[in-house]
Amino acid sequence: MRYEELLNSNSQFEYFIDKSNPNNTITFILGEYVALNENVLELFADMLQNRDMSEVGFERHLIEKKFYDLSYADIVKVRFRYSNDVKKSYLTQYLISHNFKTVTMIVTNTENEDYDHLIKNFSL
Repeated sequence: MRYEELLNSNSQFEYFIDKSNPNNTITFILGEYVALNENVLELFADMLQNRDMSEVGFERHLIEKKFYDLSYADIVKVRFRYSNDVKKSYLTQYLISHNFKTVTMIVTNTENEDYDHLIKNFSL
């Protein structure tokens, strides 16, 4: 979801931009509760994989999809690499459910960095 779309939505969100590289962002969006499991992981990954990317000129490559059943939350993680002839970027989407709350965390960056360490300190 783009920043402009978030502003025009009724969603509660927090949006963070890396001052040294504005292409690196982290967005947290509070949403309706979703009970997460392996089936939801597959549905979510398929939904993201099947989005039409023809208008933005990037090829999308699925890097990783995981379901975490942790003591403090259930988490779905789907990670993509987007690339064209000029640049490469990475997008990781997490769905995090705990205590009948679900938060989406969207991480975009230009390096191949993993942000699982953020969810290890996450509380809803």
